[in-house]
Amino acid sequence: MDNTIAPTIRLITDADSEALWRIRNLDSVRAASHSRTFIPRSVHNSWFLKYRANPNNTCWVVLVDKLVAGYCRVDNALVSIAIDQQFKGQGLGKVLLIEVIHRSQQRWQIIKAEIQIENTASLKLFELVGFKQTSVVNGYIYLEFHAA
Repeated sequence: MDNTIAPTIRLITDADSEALWRIRNLDSVRAASHSRTFIPRSVHNSWFLKYRANPNNTCWVVLVDKLVAGYCRVDNALVSIAIDQQFKGQGLGKVLLIEVIHRSQQRWQIIKAEIQIENTASLKLFELVGFKQTSVVNGYIYLEFHAA
């Protein structure tokens, strides 16, 4: 990761809706998601309002030079992460995931993840930060992180 610009991590705001929509619709992100279809802006806007209103959901963004470079959601203790293609390979996913786990441990004693078997980069990332595999079902690897 380029150390000249330190990333900032913060909870999402209403102003992040467009950036999340853009990142979620990247080919690489859709390929790793349960739903691989393009999400229209109107569908995203409706989802975003409901998402923000649900107290069991939290989402953080990582910013590089004030640009949203990725996001990490924890929905009912299930974590998912997406990094904009132009920022991949800079270590932002690791920095973001570690910080989100740290911030989520008081709320969730066990944090879970599900990753497609062929998504080896995500699997390596989650295992690197301490997630352990619990099962493999229907093409997905299930992992857990246990809070200390």
